[in-house]
Amino acid sequence: LVAILGHKLVEAVSLASSFVKEDVVVKTALPVLLVYTLMTPAGIVLGAFLSNIFTGKHVILVESAVGGFAAGSFIFLASHEMGHASSSALSTVTQALLALCGVLLMGSLSVWT
Repeated sequence: LVAILGHKLVEAVSLASSFVKEDVVVKTALPVLLVYTLMTPAGIVLGAFLSNIFTGKHVILVESAVGGFAAGSFIFLASHEMGHASSSALSTVTQALLALCGVLLMGSLSVWT
């Protein structure tokens, strides 16, 4: 729960600022926001469903696959954002260091909780 709350606010602000920056009309933004809002509850329901279906070693395999997918998507998005360094006031090195700090902080939270 701490990890979810730790990044949901940042994600929401980032999404909203992207919409404002790109002058996205409300008619287009609302469906995206709806999907964004439903993704966490849908993930929780899917995770609960999958954990009830699989047992034993299969649970570990499914949890590892889902965790790997989640980590990979975060790394992909972070590297994609860093690829747009020319449109940012931050240098690529600064962005990489901030991304590393984020990974370390979120990793610390996962160990701590």
